[in-house]
Amino acid sequence: MIAKKKVKNSSFIRSLLLSANLLFALLLILSYFAESSSPEDTWVLPFIGLAYPFLLMLNLIFLLYWMITGKYYFLLSLFVILSGLGFIGRYFQFSSCAQDFEKPEKAFKVLSFNVHNLTENNFRKLTERQNDIFNHVIKESPDIVCMQEFYSQGENYYYPLVNLKENLNAENYYYQSYYNPYRFKIVGMVIFSKFKRIHHGYLSNDAEKKFGIFADFVHLQDTFRVYNLHLESIYLQRSDYDMVTGKTAELGKENISNRLNRITGKLKQAFTNRARQVEYIRKEIENCPYPVIICGDFNDTPSSYAYHVLTKDLQDAFIESGRGMGKTFSSIIPFFRIDYILFNRKFVSSGYREDQLNISDHYPVSCFLSLEN
Repeated sequence: MIAKKKVKNSSFIRSLLLSANLLFALLLILSYFAESSSPEDTWVLPFIGLAYPFLLMLNLIFLLYWMITGKYYFLLSLFVILSGLGFIGRYFQFSSCAQDFEKPEKAFKVLSFNVHNLTENNFRKLTERQNDIFNHVIKESPDIVCMQEFYSQGENYYYPLVNLKENLNAENYYYQSYYNPYRFKIVGMVIFSKFKRIHHGYLSNDAEKKFGIFADFVHLQDTFRVYNLHLESIYLQRSDYDMVTGKTAELGKENISNRLNRITGKLKQAFTNRARQVEYIRKEIENCPYPVIICGDFNDTPSSYAYHVLTKDLQDAFIESGRGMGKTFSSIIPFFRIDYILFNRKFVSSGYREDQLNISDHYPVSCFLSLEN
């Protein structure tokens, strides 16, 4: 009797696990379609695409469990994972070759960095944090620097731009505020370069906020365009991050529900706005007469519609010359790669890096690029 009960319990647990496996396998398949589905048409798939790394991990766990227990059910997760094999390389890069960080001949170094308003929290310790960030960027000695959320205030609010330009030995910089500059205060995007600039402009699909700037440079008789993008933010507050990471002990059930609804609403709006922005940028790229480099904070993952649209006919520096797990946002959430360097196939990349430093809420990303003959 006891033996029959144990068999029955074992059968029930196995059925429960198999049902969970089926659910997570289905969700993983759906996450593959997130990149090709505009959030303006459906808001569900972007959320599933956001969960891709976790769905992949859960399916790997089920795969190993069924293999260890000798059940052929492992074929389910194996098939689903192999169906989306191309997605794995967007999050993880494996290679037996040592990564080379030496600057190749005729190559130039590109660095992109969301500097979080050059502050630690709520614009405190501005000078201290600004010095930390500037010192790191100067030490890296890049030829092109793209910064997002560059903030300055005071009567000499343009001085930090001029100061950094001089310390980088840059020939020029191009800056644009997200909105019209306030009195004695600016916050926006900037491109520093050691190369001759022949043209520049900004990107905006409405009368209010700019979400990108660009500049055309000449290097070794070649002309190319650099875009510095900062796509729509989710505008999550610290309490929202606490909610996402499970720090909800002090919240009641009603507060948790309200906060979840608020976070969901913010994500839906951001997904939709980014879709419009990248479609606008795509048209700009297609009309550009030069090879392009795209740097910036996309505020979206490699499984997203935004990434899919922008990487059409472009290469991703992390995939081409990176190693390990991609992570550019300094939260406890793993696999959160939202900062990128993309480029035409006319370029070759090497030495991709994500410097995981505690000087901003984003990590600076950099690589070497050279134009093929």
